[in-house]
Amino acid sequence: DKIKYYIGKKTGHSYNYDQGPITFQTTVLKETEGLVVLQVKDCKAYRDLYKYELFPEIPEWHGKVQETIKSTRKLSNLFGYERRFHQPFGDELWRQGYAFNPQSTVATITNLAITELQESIEKGDGVLTEGGLDILQNGHDSILCQAYEDKAMDVARVVSSHLCKSFNVNGVAFQMGV
Repeated sequence: DKIKYYIGKKTGHSYNYDQGPITFQTTVLKETEGLVVLQVKDCKAYRDLYKYELFPEIPEWHGKVQETIKSTRKLSNLFGYERRFHQPFGDELWRQGYAFNPQSTVATITNLAITELQESIEKGDGVLTEGGLDILQNGHDSILCQAYEDKAMDVARVVSSHLCKSFNVNGVAFQMGV
């Protein structure tokens, strides 16, 4: 159901970035305008299940992010773009560090795709030009665009192909899904 889906998605987003159970509880309460009220013990149970049982590599990743920031004061996203961290060590800095790589990588994918698509439009790419593609908005991890209704599926395939980027992380090749 919608509430279980919301809690599952919120659990992943929150505990990937090391949010505390009380902050999780408060955020859920605010976002649902009081419709979903969780006990702190339930928030801790969601955290423990997600972070320690289902994905025990998350605390290990958090440790690696902290060590990298401590030793270099910088992190790089999957495209090699760097961010330097100057603030004092602590929870706020660590959470910014955890968020940097995934958030920055996704934003870079979107920016590159929009640039590639606009260049294709300007060069007169058949599918995009014939499909009437207009890029309307960069949504950080999405692109809002419009196309002629009868060409929309063809245009969507081309747009999707520009969003699918391949990476190699620690010797593991993968492609970012769309």
